Amino acid sequence: MLSCAEVARLVSLSQQRKLSLGEQMKLWAHFALCGVCRQYQQGMSKIDQYLKACSSCEDREQATLTEAFPETRMSEECRQKMQAKMLEELKSSSSH
Repeated sequence: MLSCAEVARLVSLSQQRKLSLGEQMKLWAHFALCGVCRQYQQGMSKIDQYLKACSSCEDREQATLTEAFPETRMSEECRQKMQAKMLEELKSSSSH
């Protein structure tokens, strides 16, 4: 079984390319037993969705999880949009 560190690496890699069936099966098996990694994957997926939804980012095509967070890479408008979407998601999930 994969370690949590290996899972984190594969989750990040999955944002950049399609994982092989074997890699996906190893992740699914780990997620079935590890709620922390399952939550990590869900959180990373949400962040990736927010980044892709940010249409005003000048370098949107490069807005991957490994490159998007340095402040010089993202416009202020994009950061504000992403923050607003994240806050909206938090509010809706906490009201359930």
